[in-house]
Amino acid sequence: MAMAYEYDLIILNIMLPNKDGIQVLKEVRANKHHTPVIFLTARNSTEEKISGLDLDVDDYRTKPQKINWI
Repeated sequence: MAMAYEYDLIILNIMLPNKDGIQVLKEVRANKHHTPVIFLTARNSTEEKISGLDLDVDDYRTKPQKINWI
């Protein structure tokens, strides 16, 4: 859908059921779409953030960690 329509912003999770968000981003960018993309994901290591930003994602945000209440 990212390539079929014009969007102002795409919010994309890395962990998707059929294809990961990294591959989706690569395909969007390969097709010359310059829509801003934000990763919103549970993957929060520094290496993963750097890798995402190196792939031309506009921002990389992590989901809050689960809080265990006592």
